[in-house]
Amino acid sequence: MKHIATITALSVAVVVGGLTAGAAVATAAPTGPSAAETIAQLQADGKRVIINRVGSGPLDKCTVTDVRSVVLRPQARTVTIHGLPDLEPIPTVHVNLKC
Repeated sequence: MKHIATITALSVAVVVGGLTAGAAVATAAPTGPSAAETIAQLQADGKRVIINRVGSGPLDKCTVTDVRSVVLRPQARTVTIHGLPDLEPIPTVHVNLKC
C-alpha cells in the first residue's frame, strides 16, 4: 500500500510539473520580426513565398510559426537571345502563420 501511495504522489508531481512548464512556454511572448517583415525579407531575397494561414486575423496580428524551404523542379523560361528554354530553379518557401 505504501508503494502505491508513493507512485501516485510521484505521478501527480510529474503531471503538475509538466503542466506548469507547458504553461510557461505557452505564455512566452514571440520574438523576432513580424510576419509581414519575414515575408518581405524572403521576397527581397528572391524567393517565392507561399503563405499557409491558420485563423482569419489581420496580417499584423499574425505570428510566424514555421518557415520551410521546398525543393521544386526547375521552371523553363525562354531566353530572348536564342529562344531556347533555360531551366532555372525557383526557390520557394512556405511560411506558416497563426492569426
